[in-house]
Amino acid sequence: MGSNMINARLVHRFGVDTMLKAGIVWATVSALLIAVTTWTDMGGLPGLVLALFLYISATGLIVANSIAGVLEEAPQGAGAASRWSARFSMAAASSVPR
Repeated sequence: MGSNMINARLVHRFGVDTMLKAGIVWATVSALLIAVTTWTDMGGLPGLVLALFLYISATGLIVANSIAGVLEEAPQGAGAASRWSARFSMAAASSVPR
């Protein structure tokens, strides 16, 4: 939620494309941090949890701005974009084993 709030405040100033790029960089750096943390055992479990938290929070920038970018190009498809986004989110959530 925090990254979504940051995105909502900054997207008007920097634009959708810039915020999407920032989210991708954020996710990439976080993924590298996860790799380094696991290979070197740097920070132990708390370090890994922090790195995973940073990685997952990047989705607040990536998902919202990717949908907004698509809707800038084809605003008439807003209903379909919303439907497919929700459908993929639910499919992904339901594919996680219990």
